[in-house]
Order: sequence, then C-alpha cells, then structure tokens
Amino acid sequence: MVVKNGEGIVGFVTNHGYLDNPTFRGMRWHLMDTFNSIYVIDLHGNSKKKEVSPDRSKDENVFNIQQGVSIMLAVLTGEKKKDDLQKYIELICGANVKENSIS
Repeated sequence: MVVKNGEGIVGFVTNHGYLDNPTFRGMRWHLMDTFNSIYVIDLHGNSKKKEVSPDRSKDENVFNIQQGVSIMLAVLTGEKKKDDLQKYIELICGANVKENSIS
C-alpha cells in the first residue's frame, strides 16, 4: 500500500533474526531499495544465544519469549535520494531498561 501510494510509513515489531541471518539478504536489500529512511531498534533478548549486556548483566526480552525482538520504522517520501538514511540501534540489557528506553 505504501509503495502504491508513493509515500508513507511502515512500522512493525518482529523477530530480530532477519537483521543478520544470511537467508534474509534479499529482504534487507528490498527494504533498503524501497524506503528512503529505515530505523531499526534491535532489542535482542534471544534466550538461545545467551547474550550479555556490556555491563555483563543478563540480556532479557521485553515480551518474555525466547526469540529476540526488533522494531522497525521504514519511511517512503516519494523521492529517492542518494544519501538515504539507515539507522540501527542495539539495546542489550535488562527488560526494564529496554522498556524505559523505548517508551
């Protein structure tokens, strides 16, 4: 719908696996090719990876699930520019800190 209209914003909360999994190269390329600006907050929290935060505390998921989570906002302005923006932020910390950071 956004592409059909030529402008708009898409936002979704999803599994964060598409951010670094080689299987999703095509998806990442398509997102970057379609939208002018992409903002991603990788909340991590994958209990299977057993990641730890920089201060060595446990990385927790904000949804109390095993899979890591990411939030993406993609903006299409109708004008494709050479200097399009991709912004990536990681939050590896406890669930309370993540909730306070994104609210």
